[in-house]
Amino acid sequence: MPDQRPQPRGRVDRSEVWVRTHPVVADAALFGPPALLLAGVFAADGSWLQALASLVQVGVLAVRRVRPVLVASVVFGIAALHLVTGAVWGGGGGEALAVSPADLAVLVALYSLAAHGPRWARYSGLLVALAGAAGLGLSLGSGSGSLQEAAVVAVSAAGTAGVLALLAWTAGQWRRTRLAHVRTLEERARGVETERGQLQALAAAAERARIAREMHDVVAHSLSVVIAQADGGRYAAAADPAAAVRALESVASTGRAALTDMRRLLGVLREDGGAELEPQPTVADVPALVASVRGSGLPVALVTTGTARPLPAGAALAVYRVVQEGLTNVLKHGGPSARATVRLHWSDGAPGSGAGTPRLEVHVEDDGRGASAAAEGDGVGRGLAGMAERMALYGGTAHAGPRTGGGFAVHAVLPVPTRGQPSGQPGGQPGGQPGDDGAAHIWACAPTRRARPPRHAGRMTSTAPLPEHPAGPAASAVGLTKTYGRGPAAVHALRGVDVSFGRGAFTAIMGPSGSGKSTLLHLLAGLDTATSGQVLLGDTDLSRLDDTALTLLRRERLGFVFQQFNLLPVLTAEQNIVLPTELGGRRGSSGSRGSAPLDREWLGVLVDVLGLRERLGHRPSELSGGQQQRVAIARALVTKPELVLADEPTGNLDSRSGAEVLDFLRRSVRELGRTVVMVTHDAVAASYADRVVLLADGALAGEVTDPTPEAVTAALDALRTSLPMAGSAR
Repeated sequence: MPDQRPQPRGRVDRSEVWVRTHPVVADAALFGPPALLLAGVFAADGSWLQALASLVQVGVLAVRRVRPVLVASVVFGIAALHLVTGAVWGGGGGEALAVSPADLAVLVALYSLAAHGPRWARYSGLLVALAGAAGLGLSLGSGSGSLQEAAVVAVSAAGTAGVLALLAWTAGQWRRTRLAHVRTLEERARGVETERGQLQALAAAAERARIAREMHDVVAHSLSVVIAQADGGRYAAAADPAAAVRALESVASTGRAALTDMRRLLGVLREDGGAELEPQPTVADVPALVASVRGSGLPVALVTTGTARPLPAGAALAVYRVVQEGLTNVLKHGGPSARATVRLHWSDGAPGSGAGTPRLEVHVEDDGRGASAAAEGDGVGRGLAGMAERMALYGGTAHAGPRTGGGFAVHAVLPVPTRGQPSGQPGGQPGGQPGDDGAAHIWACAPTRRARPPRHAGRMTSTAPLPEHPAGPAASAVGLTKTYGRGPAAVHALRGVDVSFGRGAFTAIMGPSGSGKSTLLHLLAGLDTATSGQVLLGDTDLSRLDDTALTLLRRERLGFVFQQFNLLPVLTAEQNIVLPTELGGRRGSSGSRGSAPLDREWLGVLVDVLGLRERLGHRPSELSGGQQQRVAIARALVTKPELVLADEPTGNLDSRSGAEVLDFLRRSVRELGRTVVMVTHDAVAASYADRVVLLADGALAGEVTDPTPEAVTAALDALRTSLPMAGSAR
C-alpha cells in the first residue's frame, strides 16, 4: 500500500519530518557533543567517576523521545546521588560539589517525560523534580554561615530550580498537545486520502456504468429506428420508390446522428481535451424525440399533464432516456400496427393530489404485441434494467410489464426538487398559463403535420393550388376573460386564456363540461363580447369593431358549421351552398351586384371534394344527415373564409356519417388550405385534428399534438382526476 502520509512542502517541513522519523539519530547528534565535552573536562581534571557520570547523564538523552521514563530515571537518579552524597569529586582529592553542569539534563528529561511519557510518569516526574529543587535549596543553604543567609540561599535556589522545572514541564505538555494535534491531522489526512481513492474507484465504476447505459441507449434506439426504416423501405421499394428513398434518407440521418452522439460520448474520455461538449438531452427534448420516432413510421402521441418544474441535469437526462428506451422497445417489439403514447404527469404534491411530494410520472404505453415479445426476449434486457438504475440514482423507480388488454407499458416515478419556482410549462413550450388558478396544465410537442392516410376511402380529384397564407396565426386570443353575472353569483367562463390558431391547420378544442369551449368559440366568431382581453382575426381586433363591421367580418372572413345543419328547407343543396354569397351581394360572374363575384371554379372544387355533384338539386329533406352536413361545410367554405368554426359538427350524425364529415374537414385543411377550429366532446373526432387544445375551468390547460383517441382520452382523464371543476361555462 503506498505511503499516505502528507508530503512536505518546503525545507522546514522536510526537516521536521526527518527529525520525527529519526528521533534517536537527531538527539544523539544534539546531545552527544555536550556529553563528550563534559566528560573530557572532568577527565582532564582527574575526575574519572564524574566524567563517566556526565557522559551517561547527558548521553542517555539520545533516547529521550523513545524511552522517556528510562531517561528520566537515569538522569534524576544521578542528580539525586549528587545531592545526597555530594559525590561530585574534583580530581586529585579536590573539593566535592553538590551540583554538576550535567544536572541541567534534568530539565531536558522532565520536558521529554511531559511530552512523550505516560500520564502517571508525567505527574510523578514533576513531583520528583520539585522535590529535587527543594533538596537542592537545602543542600546549598546548609553551607552558609548564618541561618538567615542559609534561608535566603535555600529559598532562592529552590525557587529558581522549581520555576525552571515547571517551565520545562509546561513546555513538554504544550509539545505533547501539539504532537497530538498533528497526529490527528495526519490521521484525518490519511482518512481523506483513503476515502478519495475509494470515491475515485466508485466514480470510475459509476462512469463506466453510465457510459455503458448511454451507449446502449444511443445504439439500441438508433438501430431500432434504422431497422424500422429499412423494413419499411424494403416493403415500399416496389410499390412506392419515393417512400423507399425517404426511408433510406431517414436511415442515413439516424445513423449520422447516432455516430455524432457516440463520438461526443466517447470524446469525454480523451485526455487531449479535443471533445466538443454539448448539453445532454433533457425533458425539453422529449418532443423532438417523439417527433423523430414518429418520422420513422411509428404513430406516437405525447401528452404532458401538470405544471412542470426544473429538474437537475442528471434527473432530466434520466427522464429522457426512459422515454427513449420505452419507444425503442415499441419499435423493436410492438409489431407493424402498434401505436404508442407518451405521458408525462407532473404532480404538485398538493394535499388533494394524492401525493405528498412533487413528482414526475413517466408513462410509455403501446397497443402492440409488446407483452409476447417481452416474454420471448432478444437479449439480457439491459435497457429495462438501465431505466431502473437511472431512476434509482435520483430516488425514483421504474417498472415495465404487459398492459391489461394487450401491449406493453413502462412506468417511472421521479421525485421533483421543491426548490426554485416552477416553470410555466414543460419543455419551454410557448403560450403557457401562469398556473395560479389551480387547473391542471397539459402540454405537448409543437404541432407537426402528419402524413397518415385519410380514414375515408377515395382521394381528392381537385388540382387547385393551395392558397398562400400570410404570416402569423389565423386567429388568436390574448388574455381573454369572460364573466357572466356579478358578485358571488358571477360565473367565470374564461380566465385569461392565451391561445393562437395557426393558418392551414385543423385544431380541436376539448375539455370537461363547463370548461368554456363554446364560450371561446363564440368569442372567436364575434358572436359575444369579452369581459377583458383581445380576440384577433389575423391582425383585426374584434373588440374594436361595431356591430356592422362585425357582421361584415363574419360574412366575408368566417365560416360556420353547426351541430344543427341550419339549412333552409325550401332551397336546394346548391342554393344553400351559395346563400352566403347571395346575402353578401355576390352572384355569378355575370351578376351586377357586388365587386367580388362568386368563384364558380372554387364552387366546383368544393362540390367535387365533398361528393355533392349528384345532389345539388336535392332539398335538405331528400338528403341524409351526413350529406346535409357536407352541404353545410360547403356553405361555410364557399366564401373562402380565413377561419372555419365548427361547433360539434358530428353531434347529430351516426358514426359513419360523422367519420365522413370529419374526413372532409381534414381534407379541406390538407388539400384546400383552409383553417378549421372545431369544438367537440368526442376523442375520436378530435383525433382527426392536427392539434387538440384543452380547457379546464375556463383556463387553458394544455394541448395534445398528433392526437390519437387514446392520447386524447388519457389527457381528459388526467384533467378530470386532477382538477375539481368549478364554474358552469358553456
